[in-house]
Amino acid sequence: MGGKLILPLTLLKMVKLRHLQIYSKAHFSTLNAAEELLENSKFNNLITLSSPTFCCVRDAELMLRTPNLRKLRCSFVGWGYPSHVMSSLTRLETLSIKMDSCGSSPSNFPLNLKKLTLSNFTMYWLQSSIAMLPNLQVLKLVTVFFSKAEWEVRSDKFHQLKVLKVVDCPCFKKWNVSDDAFPRLEHLVLRRCRYLEAIPSRFGDITSLISIEVKSCKESLVESAMVIRESQVEEMQNYDFKVFINKYASIKAIETKSRADDRQWLTYWVLYSLITLFELSFSKLIEWFPIWSYAKLGAICWLVLPYFNGASNVYENFIRPFYRNPQVKIWYVPLKKDIFSKPDDVLTAAEKYIEEHGPQAFERLLAKADRDARTRRNNYMTFDDDYRY
Repeated sequence: MGGKLILPLTLLKMVKLRHLQIYSKAHFSTLNAAEELLENSKFNNLITLSSPTFCCVRDAELMLRTPNLRKLRCSFVGWGYPSHVMSSLTRLETLSIKMDSCGSSPSNFPLNLKKLTLSNFTMYWLQSSIAMLPNLQVLKLVTVFFSKAEWEVRSDKFHQLKVLKVVDCPCFKKWNVSDDAFPRLEHLVLRRCRYLEAIPSRFGDITSLISIEVKSCKESLVESAMVIRESQVEEMQNYDFKVFINKYASIKAIETKSRADDRQWLTYWVLYSLITLFELSFSKLIEWFPIWSYAKLGAICWLVLPYFNGASNVYENFIRPFYRNPQVKIWYVPLKKDIFSKPDDVLTAAEKYIEEHGPQAFERLLAKADRDARTRRNNYMTFDDDYRY
């Protein structure tokens, strides 16, 4: 539903209500009557409240007097974070908050929180509020603004955090992490942090770390993730550690005019498809080789990373010499429909005709086509309105 949603006062009488989901800016029609009803019958059984947008403190106070609430997802428009309201939700475990602007200074988050998602906040105010939450395990930061484009995580912060996601943060360039921070982190996800230069080396020493996912970030950050992988696997003996790098570079190569990146990624995807096809065809045989997964990971990293540029090397040393060999004929079959629609199709068809019939036959073909064109022009009747019949 779009616009504002007026909640009926009878909603407050639904004492057995456990889950409530609203897709609008919600408020009660009469605040005084709502308060009187709320005093007599609270949402004692409400466990999940999703997606209301609060425009004033009063509506938030009315809706969030829910002592047993476990999951809350909401937005606040036109005013700051309601610290006194949130601190009363002592049983809240999952919280997702979106602000309409990034000027608020939140404090007093519920201490029982395990999962927290914050959108449009400023990290300068968040650091002291969320870093010491005793039970926080999952933290997702979306469009969070960092003071001086830098995030400094000091010692003894985020003790219980297992999953950290940072998404769509354009004001995030430098990241400094002390040696004792994130001691139990398992998964790190960085998506569309296009200006972040590198992942701190501290993550290479975290013994609990299982994976790093990088999507639509700078190449220097990708390289730092691979350095952390080397540290985790070779030094920490963490052989289950994985790095996931998304395929954004393929889309970027399509949009650029350079042929070098097109060659790199086209070759990579062809080789990756062949590896996958081999893996599917000989899955029973591969089960007898426990090192296959490590060999595959090493081969893919060698193909995809700019430092090695393996896919381009395969093309230059193996595919290109085979294609350029005159003894090897690779037939090009253009589409039947609109065969001469592209310049490459015309040149390829002409080269093929000359190769089969010789240059003199090609010249005779051009002369014949020219004579036919003149004959057709002479047979046209042209009138003053320039239409041909």
